[in-house]
Amino acid sequence: MMSITIYTMPKCEACERTKMWLDEQGFGFTEVDITEDEEAMELVKSHGYNQAPVVSINNFEDSWSGFRQDKLNSLL
Repeated sequence: MMSITIYTMPKCEACERTKMWLDEQGFGFTEVDITEDEEAMELVKSHGYNQAPVVSINNFEDSWSGFRQDKLNSLL
């Protein structure tokens, strides 16, 4: 089973678009607001990301930053 975690920030259009796409396709996911979770912010940074959203598949087996239609489509 695939585990999806989305690291987000408030007022982030790309975050909202990514969550909406996953919802529309029926994918469950966990959302973590990196502005409220310092450990999550450090985790995201440790993987080289500096913009939201960061989508993590199976605990960073695969991951990307931003709204990436190509990467989202690859989940189907």
